[in-house]
Amino acid sequence: EGRPGWHIECSAMSMKILGTRFDLHLGGEDLIFPHHEDEIAQSEVTAVQEEGKPFVKYWLHGAHLLVEGKKMSKSLGNFFVIKDLLEKGFDGREIRQLMISAHYRETFNFTLSGLEGARKAMARIDECISKLREAVGDNTAEPATEVIEKFTAALDDDLNVSSAWAVVFDWVRDCNRSL
Repeated sequence: EGRPGWHIECSAMSMKILGTRFDLHLGGEDLIFPHHEDEIAQSEVTAVQEEGKPFVKYWLHGAHLLVEGKKMSKSLGNFFVIKDLLEKGFDGREIRQLMISAHYRETFNFTLSGLEGARKAMARIDECISKLREAVGDNTAEPATEVIEKFTAALDDDLNVSSAWAVVFDWVRDCNRSL
């Protein structure tokens, strides 16, 4: 017994494109059961993975996405496609920054004002880098080991990108003070 259909399609596409074993599989928290459980079962029953190795090493299940405070839904029409956001004047960096600014397990509220905040955040980074380039000219320096270690530790903590961004912006603040 099983649930054929989109579960087997996902197994087939994953294995064709990514191989019989890969490190990271993402999906919404609503896909844990039955979809991902079925995908694991039918993929691992094929026995094409190396013995003792799972189909996927890490499964990340994101919380639901809200748009302007409401659950995103085609029926409500409260969604944006990238083209819409680009036409509103936002660029890919700003969109990506906003989308990876919160922890994947937290419900995320996508707003246009959030995109404005992402624009300001990216401008702060750009301004800092520009000032650094102007101040140092052709000189080079060793990487900021402590910053890299804190950044890596944040990502190693269940892919905590919001903490990783905090490390980046602490660095920007400290650089600006020093400059």
